[in-house]
Amino acid sequence: MLSNTSGALYKFNTFSSQPDTGVASTDALLSSGLDLTYQLGYGFFAGLGASLNATHHVDGDWTPSSSNHGVIGYSSKTWRANVTYFNGRYPDDPTITLWYVDRYRQIARLSLSYVF
Repeated sequence: MLSNTSGALYKFNTFSSQPDTGVASTDALLSSGLDLTYQLGYGFFAGLGASLNATHHVDGDWTPSSSNHGVIGYSSKTWRANVTYFNGRYPDDPTITLWYVDRYRQIARLSLSYVF
């Protein structure tokens, strides 16, 4: 199944910059992506996707970025569980922090959803 996703996120941020790096904090994100999901059978699925993002910083700057991800999971009529692995972009600041592996953003997310 091929699907298109778009989204917007706003976070209430009380810090004007990151305390450890001094980089301006983010407060908004616009995202658009394309996902390809394959049903493996018995409720299991796997998929790949990519997205283009624009991040707004509290100092007024916008930063474009892109990312890709892979997902595996299980879905029933009432709930869904999946693990998503995100490949991001290289950070703007060359400082290595906890969320960057070899200066490259890589994040895993576990999601549980209930449909009612």
